[in-house]
Amino acid sequence: MAAAPSGELEKAAQLLRAKQAELYIQAVRDALQCEQQRKLKLLKVTTHLEGKRLEKKFAKERARERERLRQIQEDHALLWRAKVAEWAASGVSDASAAADGSAQLHAPHGGADLNGDDSQKSLPRKASKAALSRLATPRVTASRGSGRGKDHAGSSSAGGETSQEFLTDVIRKQDRERLHRVESLPALTAENLRAMSETDLLHKKAALLQQLHGVVSQQERLVLDEQGTGQTKEAVEPNSI
Repeated sequence: MAAAPSGELEKAAQLLRAKQAELYIQAVRDALQCEQQRKLKLLKVTTHLEGKRLEKKFAKERARERERLRQIQEDHALLWRAKVAEWAASGVSDASAAADGSAQLHAPHGGADLNGDDSQKSLPRKASKAALSRLATPRVTASRGSGRGKDHAGSSSAGGETSQEFLTDVIRKQDRERLHRVESLPALTAENLRAMSETDLLHKKAALLQQLHGVVSQQERLVLDEQGTGQTKEAVEPNSI
């Protein structure tokens, strides 16, 4: 069987990554919508007892949503590794290298790893029966109005998580994803410099500075969030003893 050109293989890998990322991003958007609905319900609460009951209910919903997103990531990882193994079995000698080129479409953090390191394995890891069963069963999307959205995988608390903690966790992980998705601008070469006017060079410099500022700002925000989380945990743990 003739081997597919590396360019076509890399394009196929990028399309698969893009589709998986699109599905996951939609799940996160649905999660944010459902969380807004939860906040509106809490605003209408008239008694403390009713508020406690709703918070317990919402905590269970978030736990189910996190588990569902974890399963989505696991399914995506299994499909990805199976695809790489299929390409390798078809006689594509550079399947791992071409698949690694699509790793710029970074997968969400938390849960199954969809990075290029996994894609470089020639054989897929053994999948659990539950995961294979999910892959064989068509996925049913929950109604947005039902109040059961999809939360971003991973959270600091599964029992008494509040709406603010939930949203902070989602935003923090989205910042991490954006840091990995930053696309570098075309490199400056001697030929490019000779062809560019002074105005173009100034625009180029401004774009580079703006990109650098965005990356630094996101990194600072992540550091501050992590420090704030650590300080909160240190303050809570002694009181809980």
